Amino acid sequence: MDPSILIERWSYLGILFLTLVGNVGIPVPEELIFITAGYLASEHVISLLGAIIFSIFAVSLTNNMSYFAGKYFGKPIFKFLKKVKGVHHVIELAEHLFKKHGEKTLFFSRFVWNVRNITPLIAGATGMRWRRYMKYDFLAIVIHIPILVLLGFFFSKAIDRVFGVLNEGKIFLLALFLIFVGVLLARKIYKKFEKRFF
Repeated sequence: MDPSILIERWSYLGILFLTLVGNVGIPVPEELIFITAGYLASEHVISLLGAIIFSIFAVSLTNNMSYFAGKYFGKPIFKFLKKVKGVHHVIELAEHLFKKHGEKTLFFSRFVWNVRNITPLIAGATGMRWRRYMKYDFLAIVIHIPILVLLGFFFSKAIDRVFGVLNEGKIFLLALFLIFVGVLLARKIYKKFEKRFF
């Protein structure tokens, strides 16, 4: 799934579609989506301001969908998962972190790849109030997303050179490598939190 093709063809709707797909667990990293949006803004395919505003809107919308899914369906799912060996520790840790450090957990998870997708779901499931959730989630979004879009915009020439060197197969291998590194980092972070809080 090439973000540049989808955004070129569908414009801002491409950004929304890719954000939705990434939010349900299909590995389309947000970094790739929004840096691509910034790159295409530099190529005058979409406007820079439009790319920033619509990217913020897309992330906020999909995060709110996850929050309400967690609020109405999260508890039964987590109740079942707590019975699954090896998974119950993750759920208990998440609940503990949200009860003790709700705002900090919510805010800083936005900047951690592969963690940010599940955070809104957990926030809803652990009973965090929507206004409180929106305040910290939106604050993190309006800091994080413009940075990614502007990176794509201002470093468009460097991106051109990278795409000129790499063919699609190598890009796919690079993406797999980055996903692998992300999983390893997430496991390290989890173990650190587990030692500290349990």
